[in-house]
Amino acid sequence: MAKKKLIFMILVRDSGWWTLGEITKQALAHDGLEVELSWAKREDRLELIASGKADFGVNAGYEVAWAYRGVGMYAGQPIKNLRAIASIGHPNWHAVAVTYETRITAIEQIKEQQFPLRIYTPHAEFGGRIGSGGFITDRIFEAYGFSLKDIERWGGKIVTGEGGGNRALRERNIDAMVYRAYAGFGPGGHRWQEATMFNNLRFLPIASNVLSELSEKYGLLRGLMPRLLMRGVEEDIPTLYFPHFVIYSSIHLDDELAFATAKSLDEHNQYFAERYIPFLYNPFRVCQDTGAPLHPGAERYYRSRGYLTT
Repeated sequence: MAKKKLIFMILVRDSGWWTLGEITKQALAHDGLEVELSWAKREDRLELIASGKADFGVNAGYEVAWAYRGVGMYAGQPIKNLRAIASIGHPNWHAVAVTYETRITAIEQIKEQQFPLRIYTPHAEFGGRIGSGGFITDRIFEAYGFSLKDIERWGGKIVTGEGGGNRALRERNIDAMVYRAYAGFGPGGHRWQEATMFNNLRFLPIASNVLSELSEKYGLLRGLMPRLLMRGVEEDIPTLYFPHFVIYSSIHLDDELAFATAKSLDEHNQYFAERYIPFLYNPFRVCQDTGAPLHPGAERYYRSRGYLTT
């Protein structure tokens, strides 16, 4: 284990990805290992990790599975070099909301009324292609028979975090919002907090047949966004549920480094609960639902602790 400096690829500062990178850095420092948090365009991060030029990344569990299998945004381009290090609990939901002033009570009505929504969406590119939140939003609307281009054609407007969307939330210049929702104050959390403080929002369920279609095509989970998660969520809302992030690497990471990483995250798991975004480290889940095969070094650690027995 001669390598002393590791590179952890992240998204924007203070995102969930950034936070998990900081936790990994903090934990590995106990072993004398330095971790550098590094940013690159969306399309470059996976390539850097898969090739061994960078050591770690993190993403939603379903997206790691997509990348490994060649599904969804990675259709026809599987990245078989990926290996998982740890699955970290972070419950979040794909939330769809409209203002009460629209009088919309179901997603179907957007198409029926050809409503010119001013809609905040997760289509920001941050220097690259859109992320999986934008991809999933497109698939949801597609299943209902319309698209963001249709909304624009009807006279609506699409705003994002890159296109003045955050100001629009505060100035009440939106009619609808689609974004990940979770407890905590990361980018997704604070956007919803501001949106729900300045706007009276009604949260819309996603139809059962749409959830089933997305589950079958993309391996996504259906669930309930819990009542009282934030202002305006007055009952449990059927939607897509994303239970965890996965810290991953590639076949190029040294087995001893993978073992040391899994060990350090386990031994210093208190760091996961000490952030503005709450994460859950469960030793009997950390090696499950990883989207890609466990790295042999990480697997060896989990078996040595009895967390993995099959």
